[in-house]
Amino acid sequence: MKKQYLGEIMDHPLLGKLLPVDFSPLKTCSFNCYYCNLGKTTKMTMEREEFYPVQDIIEEVDSYMDQNDLHDTIFLTGSGEPALYSKFGELARKIKEKYPSISTTAYSNASLLTDPEVRNDFCECDIMQFNLNAVIAEEFSRINQHHGRVRLDDVLEGLRKFKAETNKPIWIHSIFGDNFNTSEENIIGLRNFIAELNPDKYIIRKFEIENDVKPLREETINFIKNQMDSLSCKCHYMGFD
Repeated sequence: MKKQYLGEIMDHPLLGKLLPVDFSPLKTCSFNCYYCNLGKTTKMTMEREEFYPVQDIIEEVDSYMDQNDLHDTIFLTGSGEPALYSKFGELARKIKEKYPSISTTAYSNASLLTDPEVRNDFCECDIMQFNLNAVIAEEFSRINQHHGRVRLDDVLEGLRKFKAETNKPIWIHSIFGDNFNTSEENIIGLRNFIAELNPDKYIIRKFEIENDVKPLREETINFIKNQMDSLSCKCHYMGFD
């Protein structure tokens, strides 16, 4: 079966066997993150759209499920920022109704969380994951290369509001790149914000080594670990071995 909306199955260390479900054209996002494995953003936007009909996506999921074993998690991704799909909440709800034993999750840059509808939509997921690489405006802009309407203060406040409005697990991801977001001020600031937000998991990663990105210095790695190990939430270091 030719798949339009389903990605390749992935094995995730925290989520098990993952079935990615896509619902936006490559690459539609409010960020143009330097490290993104989808490449450069071709449609930079903050406007939500119904890119594809929900029913078409559901039918492809159903067809796949009829022929394959159930997976641990359905990953409601997008070829960019999932909040830009205006039918996200409906899609997440219908998938959960049909496959209640499978966990659902999404990964967002949190840029649209000031919108109450986006927060309501994300509450349909069993687990919501958000990326937050910086709390210093200059470093936030450098690493995320975001849409002009995105404001760091809005991102932080949106995360606070979402946390206050849901009882679902929240995971925060930070990705560190040398000379992008590794000032001591930013690392300490992230630690303090994570301590305030108190997510269920905090996942800390680093850039893949490519192009002009240098590996994190040992002293930077040690400083990150020293700061984050003092958090009360569970920290997971990925690629720090």
